[in-house]
Amino acid sequence: MFTVVRAISSFSKLTTTENIGDCVSATTVDRLPLDIMKLKNYDIKFIISPNYDSIIGTCVIFIHIHYRTESIRLQAYKIQMVLNQIQLVTIDESPEYVKTYIPVGYRYCKISQMLDLHFEDDIWPGLYHLKLNFLVSLKHNEYKGLYQYESIEGAKTQRWLFTNVFEPFAARRLFPCWDESGIKATFNLSVMHPMRHMIISNMLKRIESAAIDTFNWTHFMPSSLITASEVKIIMIDKDMTHFSEIVTDTMWYYKESERKLNFAHFTAVLQRMSLIQYANVFQIPKMEHIVIPNSPMQTAGSNNLVIYRERDIAYDETSDFIGVELNIEKIIASQMARHLFRQIIPLSSWSNKWMIESFGTYFSYFFSNESYYRQQLEELFVVQILQPALYYDNVLQMKPVAREIINADDIDTVLFSRFYRYKGSVFLRMWKHIASKKFEKRIKKYVTESARQADGEDFWEIMQGRDTVEEQSHPSIQDIIHGWAQVKRYPELYVTYDGKTVNTKASCENDTKLYIPMSFLAPSKAHCIRNVVKINWRQCNGAKITSKQEWPFIIGNVHQVGYYRINYDNKNWRRVGSYLQYSNHTCIPVQNRAQLIDDAYYFAITGNLHKTYFFHIIEYLQRETHYVPWYPMFNILSYMSAYLKTSASKRIKLRISGILGGLLNNIGYEEHPEDDGMTKSLRLLAAKWFCELGHSECRIAASNKLYTKLSSPTIEILPWWNEWVYCTGMMHLNKTIWQQILVESIQSSDVSKFKYLACTDRSDLLINYMDFLRTNNQTNNLMEYEQLVKHYRFTLTRNLAKESVFDYALVYFKDIVNRFYQNDTLILWGDIIWSIYDKQQRKLVVEKSENINRKNSRKQKEIQKIIKARWNHLSKLRKKFSEF
Repeated sequence: MFTVVRAISSFSKLTTTENIGDCVSATTVDRLPLDIMKLKNYDIKFIISPNYDSIIGTCVIFIHIHYRTESIRLQAYKIQMVLNQIQLVTIDESPEYVKTYIPVGYRYCKISQMLDLHFEDDIWPGLYHLKLNFLVSLKHNEYKGLYQYESIEGAKTQRWLFTNVFEPFAARRLFPCWDESGIKATFNLSVMHPMRHMIISNMLKRIESAAIDTFNWTHFMPSSLITASEVKIIMIDKDMTHFSEIVTDTMWYYKESERKLNFAHFTAVLQRMSLIQYANVFQIPKMEHIVIPNSPMQTAGSNNLVIYRERDIAYDETSDFIGVELNIEKIIASQMARHLFRQIIPLSSWSNKWMIESFGTYFSYFFSNESYYRQQLEELFVVQILQPALYYDNVLQMKPVAREIINADDIDTVLFSRFYRYKGSVFLRMWKHIASKKFEKRIKKYVTESARQADGEDFWEIMQGRDTVEEQSHPSIQDIIHGWAQVKRYPELYVTYDGKTVNTKASCENDTKLYIPMSFLAPSKAHCIRNVVKINWRQCNGAKITSKQEWPFIIGNVHQVGYYRINYDNKNWRRVGSYLQYSNHTCIPVQNRAQLIDDAYYFAITGNLHKTYFFHIIEYLQRETHYVPWYPMFNILSYMSAYLKTSASKRIKLRISGILGGLLNNIGYEEHPEDDGMTKSLRLLAAKWFCELGHSECRIAASNKLYTKLSSPTIEILPWWNEWVYCTGMMHLNKTIWQQILVESIQSSDVSKFKYLACTDRSDLLINYMDFLRTNNQTNNLMEYEQLVKHYRFTLTRNLAKESVFDYALVYFKDIVNRFYQNDTLILWGDIIWSIYDKQQRKLVVEKSENINRKNSRKQKEIQKIIKARWNHLSKLRKKFSEF
């Protein structure tokens, strides 16, 4: 049945970490022999060791073998077993007919994660129990679901958390199993654990009972038919509590965090109601929301169970910015939607998971029933989801969202990467525009009529309905979405317009069968801007569209529905830029204003558009008071941030500073009661970047606010403006007041004010400050050593471009290493080298490092490697932005 199996001693340890036996023919698409045997039930017991270094388990699998065989295949990954402890036992009413089979050899192939157990005697058709004892090591960060974190409840306490939710192959990583999407069974699950913890699962808890010493057993009710990958457990502290259950969901948290999590709990209740209305279902299965401080991931979950990192869903109305509320709503909406769609979308293969993940992201922007917030979220979707997906699709050379994912590292990358979810949700939004209002109606129909009984074809049939797309070839919705889900990269369109004819050329992957939604806008005296071509589905060979009248210019991809970029001929770019600057720019949809900026930057940076056209487009931004078109501009500044620190960036900094200054002249630095969250965000980010680019007007404005606060302490500064007022304001503060704040912050143990002192632009004060951190023990009363090290390194690297700070770091190199770098000179050299920008500093680093490392040529070679890497990075930066 299988290829060569390696026969070994039955007392040998069986490992599933490396190839054992002949794996030449093994592939990532190897499958389990479902025609030979059928799975019925698992009975699993886990014992979590008191030192949290391993899990010992027993697994009894009830199987029905249909045809004679000599081997049994199952899946496991990084699990240890002992071969002679594996038993296959016949199930018979008469004990004298019971037979036990012991494997005599095995093959394990890492690429497929398949374990083949080989038996000496033939195994005949019948019912069997496969009994396996196994061990899962939790040492040395081998398991992603075990970690320590701190919780503060009176005093800092180290806590342990264990879960299989964070593992990409959650089932086969925890117990040997048949881990394929179409294979379902019932599960009986029991966990023995330290009694100071409790176990939560996506199965119903039956009973908790005493085990031995300080251990308890937690037993769960038998599950319904589910796949192995749907079995989830989490071990948390018994100190955790939960909100009173207004609805079926439970939210677990530490008591000290209750006030900050009230909004998240309220949001979970509302999102459940919203999702019930959206999907037209009577009820959604109960969810366990578990909030953990310092979780390694923002969120992770499976059926009925989700883990959140506390800081991502915590909200303090007295100090947090208004935008935090919206982020929390999106996070919880996304998880609620995933929870629902996990119940209904058929997982015929790993690749179908993209739909579940993508529906979660999509719903997080389309959950609101209030028209005002719904419009805001739909506009934000373009700049927070679609445009970043375009950017990272190119930068990371992403793979298609729908494909077979077998390799553990691969599935980790795809399913846990938000950019794949972004891509998939963009396709769903495009799909919504295909079917318009029918999209949501058909989602409801699929949820209510098909639920778990639907197969893949039923899903697409319901979503297609009786519609065809109005295009000559009449592609189906399934053809359109599958085409986009199978391509690696988005198309690029080049559009020319001569006043009468729109010509489009599309650059696509070879042999790509893509249907591209093309639509165009043009200016009209009577209607401001209007659609002149509604969505037309064209393939990659391009299209020619003839207009009945002449327009000054055209803009493609209305509301940026399609997942592609558009470059225009120079004349069209020039006329669009002039319209934005001198006409009513609000006539162009806000999504398209953002699109023009994002696309113009991309084509300029790739050398397909001269920089003058990019600057011509963004010049109008000083008139733009809507947050959405500014969003890609702030992203562009982030992409360019390293380059903006070089001397070559002076011209572009002046130009962008002028635009930011114009905007702030329009909206001011002060918040007003009528401002919405978007306007507040725009003002805050504009002020941040205006000052970051070194404009004196901005820094003076911040200093004036700081002087006012210092002279009148009762004046309130909005918490989200603290960073700007104190840090930016500190840049131009005079020496006397700076020293006064230093003394006061130490006397009052005000850590925040003390840290802001590092923002000064005066080199003499910086040197004094860093000397104080290095030599004065009073800092021990302000912050813990780890915080002090982090703050010192941040202050040093932030200011190393200043000649005096650079010289200071070289002079006191050994003292700094001893105090803040645990005697690891390479880390300090790395911090210094990655902060240099000119050849003179490079020369000094080489001389100083050679002097220090005269007797250590090996370390000097490592430093030379770091210098080379830094110089290569600077060269790439200059080359990349040479057009600017």
